Amino acid sequence: MPIDLYATRTCAPSVLVKMVAKHIGVDLNIKIVDMAKKEHLTPEFLKMNPYHKVPTMCDDGFVLFESTAICLYLLNKYKPGSELYPKDVQKRARVDQFMAIVTSCFQPRFSELFRSSLVLRKKPTAEQIKVVEDFALQGLEDMMGSSKFAVGDELTLADLTLVAHLGFMIKTPAFNDEDKFPKLWSFYDRVTSGLPYYEETNKELLEGISGLFKAAK
Repeated sequence: MPIDLYATRTCAPSVLVKMVAKHIGVDLNIKIVDMAKKEHLTPEFLKMNPYHKVPTMCDDGFVLFESTAICLYLLNKYKPGSELYPKDVQKRARVDQFMAIVTSCFQPRFSELFRSSLVLRKKPTAEQIKVVEDFALQGLEDMMGSSKFAVGDELTLADLTLVAHLGFMIKTPAFNDEDKFPKLWSFYDRVTSGLPYYEETNKELLEGISGLFKAAK
């Protein structure tokens, strides 16, 4: 039976869950939450997620939110031993580190840019762009090594996490110049070109974000 995933079309964490599910062969029943209509604030949704956020998952009555928790749940239940979450303790720690960086450094820095351009329909200021560049993207650029993927030479959950969120950034002024972050661009292109499900899971996000930023004045 498919797992219900409550999501929006322009949500990078939701895209991450979709990619993980595709990778391990788990069927999802996508339920789009219309935030403009405040569907995330209904009593029914708040009962599932008191933080009124997406993604939120319901697997045969078991409700879980936060994309990292959902991804690890799917891997542990439906694909234990998957290469996406290495058994090697140090490699697994590196995967955890990348996911934590995205949560604690990347997402907060981008939230103001998102609010300005997508909610208020205003172009981000130079200061806002610099904050994202200096405190989110530059650190990831510096962490990119010589290996094929983020943690060694095999695809892991770290790569899918980064790809989902870097895709979200590609249509922003902070990340549309390949010369600024060449390692990240190379990493993004290298990983996405090898994911057969990439376009299917990311198309709506990229098109939606592109349109919203173009509408900003």
